[in-house]
Amino acid sequence: MDLHKYHLPPNVPLQKIRWTEHQETYSFWLSSRALLVLDTHCAFHRPVQMFNSAGYTCEERFEDQISKLVLEKQELEWEKVQLFTWNKEYFNKYTLKISGKYQVIAELKDKEINSLKEELKALQLLKYNLEKKSNELVRKDFPFIQSVDRRRVGVMKIKRGV
Repeated sequence: MDLHKYHLPPNVPLQKIRWTEHQETYSFWLSSRALLVLDTHCAFHRPVQMFNSAGYTCEERFEDQISKLVLEKQELEWEKVQLFTWNKEYFNKYTLKISGKYQVIAELKDKEINSLKEELKALQLLKYNLEKKSNELVRKDFPFIQSVDRRRVGVMKIKRGV
């Protein structure tokens, strides 16, 4: 059999390949280069075939990765919303707590100011009453005070020897 008439160079060694598939035997004459290509093709074809036979194509794997990333993104967004909500609630509670403390302090100071104002009014009223009484006593007892002052002046003159 002259296989070199199929445009193969005359110095290429040929090998006979046989395999059986579905109860039929096939045989071919191949060059060593063709055998190398065939081995490489078979080496890649089997894993791809196994991968595809498992029902998991590259597109499906890509879609799975995309869906996982979308799910992860949604979870991260949910966490972000939860953290924002928690932060806002914490800030509001803290603000209310502090403002509550300041409000209590402000109310206490207001009560203290009001009590001091009432005490001032009471003291002003007492001062007014005391001044009024003092003025009445001075008016009522003015002649007596004048006579006492005259006597004192007279006693002082006598003591000096005038």
